[in-house]
Amino acid sequence: MDVASFNSIAGAFTIKIKERCIMSRFFKFFMLDIREGWRRSLAWWLVAAGVFLILPVAFYLSTLNLRAEGIAAQFTLGDYYFNLTAGGLAYDPTSSTPFTLPISWFAPILLLAYITLWYPYHDLMGSGKTMMIASGSRWSWWLAKCAWIIVYVCIYCLIGFVLTTFFALIIGCDHSFIATDTSALLLRFDSVINFDVTSYDIMSFLYVVPVVLCALCMLQLAISLLFRPLWGYVVTISILFVSAFSGNHFLLGNSLMAIRSTVYVADGVSPLWSTCLGLIAIVASVVIGGYFLTKTDILEKEA
Repeated sequence: MDVASFNSIAGAFTIKIKERCIMSRFFKFFMLDIREGWRRSLAWWLVAAGVFLILPVAFYLSTLNLRAEGIAAQFTLGDYYFNLTAGGLAYDPTSSTPFTLPISWFAPILLLAYITLWYPYHDLMGSGKTMMIASGSRWSWWLAKCAWIIVYVCIYCLIGFVLTTFFALIIGCDHSFIATDTSALLLRFDSVINFDVTSYDIMSFLYVVPVVLCALCMLQLAISLLFRPLWGYVVTISILFVSAFSGNHFLLGNSLMAIRSTVYVADGVSPLWSTCLGLIAIVASVVIGGYFLTKTDILEKEA
């Protein structure tokens, strides 16, 4: 065996050893994040559960008002999911309908954004900084935090839909995933919505929500590393606020509103477009955030 071949084999072996070490560190960081993140964020999860119970209760009380007006309808699971993710109509200066900020859509997303920002940055300012230096792998720490965000976003969405489903079934709603035109009337979307109860199913939209929420939360964390956590949260608020006014398809907030989706309106955002946009934002946030972290003097980073 010549020297070049030996060096090539040795180099490949060294790379494999490094990869295994990185994966081992990543797994240790990730498991620690799952345990510590859950413990430190438990109070916020209880707040989230309360929010996800208030929303279907408020929707149910609104349906009682319709019945009191003589409009009888059998509401479905799809109606309750639609209420949870509907969002609102974009600002239209030519419309006679006044613009309303969709608070019931806005608040749960901001709560999730706060939860997924609070723990990672506090960990970086505390024991995470020491562990990162000791392990010698900043990428392992960063990738573990990104994986943690994905897990927590999925758990958050699961809590929301499980509690909504539980309440809707308790009150005896229909098990269909079709959101009826009556819910559009109730939420004041009847003038724009394009309902065809034989083909429109809210499940065609719901799979987009976790993807785009992950993108929003990872983008927020990457910006927090570049600047400060306050700026990351301000960017999230700004994206959602501008999305409420504008129907621009490049704004992540529009991909989180069922009423802005082609599932319900002809000129809406395609679920495929939303998924691709979310995945691009996730990859960009992971790469940019990780690169910046490796170039930053974390010992001097301020909370």
